[in-house]
Amino acid sequence: NEIIIEYLAFLLKIEGEHEKFSRTKRASIARIKNLSVQVPPIDEQQKIVEEFRAVDEEITAQEKLIAACDDDIKSKFNEMFGGVAEKFSLEKFFESIETGSRPKGGVSQITEGILSLGGEHINNYNGYLNLENKKYVPKKFFDSNISGHIEKNNILMCKDGALTGKVALVRDELDNMPALANEHIFVMKNSDEVLQNYLFHYLFFEDGQKQIKDNITGMAQGGINRNNLKKILIPMPPKNLQEEFADYVRLSEDKKIAAQVRLEELKASRDNLVSKYFR
Repeated sequence: NEIIIEYLAFLLKIEGEHEKFSRTKRASIARIKNLSVQVPPIDEQQKIVEEFRAVDEEITAQEKLIAACDDDIKSKFNEMFGGVAEKFSLEKFFESIETGSRPKGGVSQITEGILSLGGEHINNYNGYLNLENKKYVPKKFFDSNISGHIEKNNILMCKDGALTGKVALVRDELDNMPALANEHIFVMKNSDEVLQNYLFHYLFFEDGQKQIKDNITGMAQGGINRNNLKKILIPMPPKNLQEEFADYVRLSEDKKIAAQVRLEELKASRDNLVSKYFR
């Protein structure tokens, strides 16, 4: 049968995803030869290619928009606060810095209760929480531990191991659900939402990350302790600049959220095309 090269490329990519080819399950010549695929008439192939191309192009556009929002926030931060000279110890900015805990034996066998968050739940690429792999502690355990409770606008920092220094600002990911930090993260609290927004971005961007890395101690992967947290110095800009930056972030994140919603819709549309033409 005749086949359009671009159709063949889509076909092989989709079949590879279906077969779960990976580094451990490689797409060998023998495996590719054993694939059973559909080859419709040329005009149908062209129609399929155009439908996939249209969706993929819009997916790429939305991904670029999301990345541009993140870059804009970073550029705005550097523009507004790059010249702030007076710095203060990190601990001066927070009303409390806490850690949590987990029950003896860990949480791997607990399937319900209160969310238990650790370093693996911090997305280091965007500073959001990643709750795909949920873990839990019993409610009784949560109620008996007053330290490490997590709420909206808290800043989380991974304090030890390979993930040391990863930070997140808790936004709406928890949807008002209670959560408890495990022993591997600091929970940094301040009731001033505008200040928290500024502090998170300082710790998330280069200057903050460099200071965190410079204060990691211990053998092997090491970590950062409370005493070394005090050595991290943060510039203190005027309140009006913090508020201006918070407004800018709010607008940028509204655009990003809209783009993320559209991106999920497009991915669902692409999945529907796969089911329609290849399954």
